[in-house]
Amino acid sequence: MLALEILYVAMATVGVLILLQLITYIGVRVMYPPEPKIIYREVPVPYQAPPPVQQAPPPAPEPPRLPPTIKISDLYPKPEPTLTQDTQNIQLPEYEPRKPASNSLRMDAELPAGLQETRPEGL
Repeated sequence: MLALEILYVAMATVGVLILLQLITYIGVRVMYPPEPKIIYREVPVPYQAPPPVQQAPPPAPEPPRLPPTIKISDLYPKPEPTLTQDTQNIQLPEYEPRKPASNSLRMDAELPAGLQETRPEGL
């Protein structure tokens, strides 16, 4: 008997969920109707004959070319300079951090007339 009551409750729950799903679906369909469809008509397109094609005159024959001249110096790359002790010891300048123009927290140097800068204790 208990199993039959559990089956009835389960079937009632499924039925209520299906009913809620149907109500939600119908509500959405009513609130958001489908987009209007574009209906195309058969309209004859006016035909324009393309303008007559004119052929270009044939290109003039090219004069014969001479083969390029090759220099021996172009075939072999120039040797790179070898590294010496002088080029390896490059002196870098000492790093000096910038000193702030003022110890103010403001980005602009001057306040508008009539205003005075105040700071919390310790800053």
